[in-house]
Amino acid sequence: MTQLEAKLAAVHLIRASNGPSPFVAFLDSYRRHAAGVPHELVLVFKGFASTKETEPYVTLARDLRLRSLVVDDQGYDLGA
Repeated sequence: MTQLEAKLAAVHLIRASNGPSPFVAFLDSYRRHAAGVPHELVLVFKGFASTKETEPYVTLARDLRLRSLVVDDQGYDLGA
């Protein structure tokens, strides 16, 4: 499946202020439970100063096909 074939996305918001623990818990659950449908995993990094700061998180998910983006820590999380 290519990214263009995915009709659904699972979006996980990672806030810099939360540290890695919630993301590690998410990854554990994501790996244990099959989605049941083709989808694209999208990681949204909110409040990180640079992509260099996101590298440890991306490394934790290195076995997964995903897309990621970095957004400013402005406004509500829904806007991200």
